[in-house]
Amino acid sequence: MSDIAIKVENLTKIYKLYNQPIDRLKEVIDPRRKKYHKDFHALNDVSFEIKKGETVGIIGKNGAGKSTLLKILTGVLTPTRGDLEINGRISSLLELGAGFNPEYTGLKNIYLQGTIFGYSEEEMKQKLGSILEFADIGEFIHQPYKMYSSGMAARVAFATAIHVEPEILIVDEALSVGDVAFQNKCIRKMVSMMGTGVTVLFVSHDIQAIKKFCTKAIWLRDGQKIMDGVTEDVTNAYMSYSSYGLETQFNKDTENVPEKKYYQMEFKSKFGTGEAEYLFVSFFDESYNETKVLVQGNKYCFKALVKVSERDICDIASGLTFIDRLNNNILTLNSYMYHNPLDRAIKQSCFEINFEFMMPKIAPGEYVIDVALAEGTQIVHQQLCWINSALIINVISNDSIEAGSFYTIPFEQVKINYKLEV
Repeated sequence: MSDIAIKVENLTKIYKLYNQPIDRLKEVIDPRRKKYHKDFHALNDVSFEIKKGETVGIIGKNGAGKSTLLKILTGVLTPTRGDLEINGRISSLLELGAGFNPEYTGLKNIYLQGTIFGYSEEEMKQKLGSILEFADIGEFIHQPYKMYSSGMAARVAFATAIHVEPEILIVDEALSVGDVAFQNKCIRKMVSMMGTGVTVLFVSHDIQAIKKFCTKAIWLRDGQKIMDGVTEDVTNAYMSYSSYGLETQFNKDTENVPEKKYYQMEFKSKFGTGEAEYLFVSFFDESYNETKVLVQGNKYCFKALVKVSERDICDIASGLTFIDRLNNNILTLNSYMYHNPLDRAIKQSCFEINFEFMMPKIAPGEYVIDVALAEGTQIVHQQLCWINSALIINVISNDSIEAGSFYTIPFEQVKINYKLEV
């Protein structure tokens, strides 16, 4: 039997876009067969293979074609052209409520989904206890689906999808709703399914989740496949493009340091005197690869190229700040903290800043990086160049960091200053 779970070749989906509704009728009745629409390629000549048992992440910005691809794979949409091969029973969790009748109760919808997958009512009765236990919405299961909150809808939809024994599980961003405890429960269930040989196609904007769970990744942009392959390479390239608008080539030769090549970056938001300014900033890992993914506990180097303008500058300090999605300053690293400002920079010259550090254990997730150059002391200084959102990076968790130690003391050796009641 084939070891291919999903194979697509030259998959294309074209939508006709009209400026106004009447243009549809005009196009039909026009004797000259004049076109009144523009073709929009939601997918354009996409090809890839997914083997059975693989967990594959699909990444890309909104409008990249991710949801369109999943709808074609699940039979919701028909491609304009291209070939599609699916080997295995597919269960999907796309838009919340997709395939559920809003007028039916949650319970009736569970039986409806079972019928769609070919199960008899008796077979679904045997699965019902596990589904209800996983969904855990109590008596609301007897209420119409249209009354459910987004979190309740996600619970019922996910619980049903995983209990129809799929060979291929497709999950869109639906798990981003609901409470944290349920999201964690869903992730644990997905991981256990991966261990049984189920093929998982996982779409998410959460690069942390993609890195942690997926062995491969596919990057879509404007309906086209830009890259597929090992998750780390694809996510790094995607994050680089998100930051710079440039696609990054990775150096895999760890024995030879590559020639330093800079490209001048365009920063959208910056302020300062401009007497010294950043031309380039980025992070590099220990193999000299430029990276947008920082793993807690790993060593990295922040590199920057600085240009000095019309006068010599003394006591230059450089720094960077990690800012979370709520605009909180989470971590600041600067040369003042390490008592290492640059004594003097000559006018009309360039110099390189290298700051080597071990990534601290801050919360995993996406951060924007502000960078700054200042002249003076930490207390009194003049801002030469401050760049807002110079980079976008992802911090990945690492539970093996040696940041502390646990030990036990025999109970009889513990000094107890209070009465212990058992």
